[in-house]
Amino acid sequence: MPDTCIKLNNVTISRVYQTKFLGVLIQSNLKWNEHISSIANKISKVIGIINKIKHTLSTDHLKLLYQSLIQPYLNYCCIVWAGHKKNTSLTTLYKLQKRSVRVVLLRSYHDHSEPFFRELKLLSIYQLCLK
Repeated sequence: MPDTCIKLNNVTISRVYQTKFLGVLIQSNLKWNEHISSIANKISKVIGIINKIKHTLSTDHLKLLYQSLIQPYLNYCCIVWAGHKKNTSLTTLYKLQKRSVRVVLLRSYHDHSEPFFRELKLLSIYQLCLK
């Protein structure tokens, strides 16, 4: 199907396949993998920073850093981009979230993370966005 030419006041509006609107990357096919990838990249950097300072701050302060630097990325407009339970892209964010919870509590990579969410009284990405 050829692209439709849209003009407004004799100015042709060019087609874009991705745009950022209010901080959310919207793709023309309404898939959210680029937005989720962008969030994952930002969260990964924050986890690296928290990991470097984890031995100098208390658990309460590390949790506060999580809530102020990671959780807003997970919460913002998640009702739009998280979509449905079959969204496999959320797995990446969930893994990063589990990693961050382990860092906050100074736990090993091999420890099961579900009790840590309860201990910190935090919701997983699935509980946040797919209520």
